[in-house]
Amino acid sequence: SWSEELGELGNGVVSGTKMHPSLPFEGVDHLNEVAQEQYGTEGAPTYFMFGYSWMQALQQAVEGVGEIDQDALKNWLRENQITTVAGPMEFDERGLPERYSLATQMIDGTPELVYPREFKGQEVDSDATMIYPYEDA
Repeated sequence: SWSEELGELGNGVVSGTKMHPSLPFEGVDHLNEVAQEQYGTEGAPTYFMFGYSWMQALQQAVEGVGEIDQDALKNWLRENQITTVAGPMEFDERGLPERYSLATQMIDGTPELVYPREFKGQEVDSDATMIYPYEDA
């Protein structure tokens, strides 16, 4: 909706995120294919990917604990590394994953991943380069 509502005025904006359809992790390509087939989008929407990642975390915790017990799930996640479409994750004593941020820039109506070129030891699937200063004719 960003590009639909703002049109060319939305180009050039840089934003931080933790999820992007260009990430090189298992399952991202599949989500992108489903998004293309089901919704006609180029890649999986960011919040769709967040939700999928959260469900992957829950699934791995339930399988690790062997039951649905909120305290046991919480403790298991704090003690184990998991892997989701966001890559490998570990949670701290507060139950939060490590902090990281990706930079996207709206280029020709698409949020392109412009930083970093390598994420968690793997090359990202994006050749977009940040445009600065962004001047639109």
